[in-house]
Amino acid sequence: MAQSLNPYEAPKSAGLLSATLAQISYDGKALKIPKDFTFPPICIKTGETTDLGPQQTRKLSWFPPLVAVLIIFGLIPFLLVALLVSKKGEIRFQVSNEVARKRRKAVLRNWGLFLLSIVLFGLAIAQSSPILAWGGTLFFLAALVFGMATSRYINVKSIDKTHIWLLGIPQHVAEKLITYQGQIGTNYSR
Repeated sequence: MAQSLNPYEAPKSAGLLSATLAQISYDGKALKIPKDFTFPPICIKTGETTDLGPQQTRKLSWFPPLVAVLIIFGLIPFLLVALLVSKKGEIRFQVSNEVARKRRKAVLRNWGLFLLSIVLFGLAIAQSSPILAWGGTLFFLAALVFGMATSRYINVKSIDKTHIWLLGIPQHVAEKLITYQGQIGTNYSR
């Protein structure tokens, strides 16, 4: 007897089923998720489900921190080894419009500090002033530090063959994610 095709039947392939609770966990610091993951429609910073911005996609890459020691042998060997041993994953998430606005302000502030450092360096050269050069250096370092601290929503702790460990997800958001366990892993794009 031939099997009939029912287009309304739930998928039977394991690849099409949503992630289970066992695949998603939170240890108090890092959120463990499958490698290719779409977050439910909640802000990954505040847990809000309303006033969300558009879905964002991030391709993540990670390599063991010990590889950074190779920088002492030069930039090229470090980059080659980092490219060879890096692991990759992709996530899709949303943040609230308020969180996105705060990040935009932080990015603009960082660019302002950077441009101010360039102006101070230019003035230092034009006037042969070491004080202006030190000021330019200070503003450049401030832009670098603030940029690294405020430009990312999340940080990657580790990536293996099947999972990504993310830092920067608050505990209440991780707990809210787990309540979505029957829907996790499905396509939430609006």
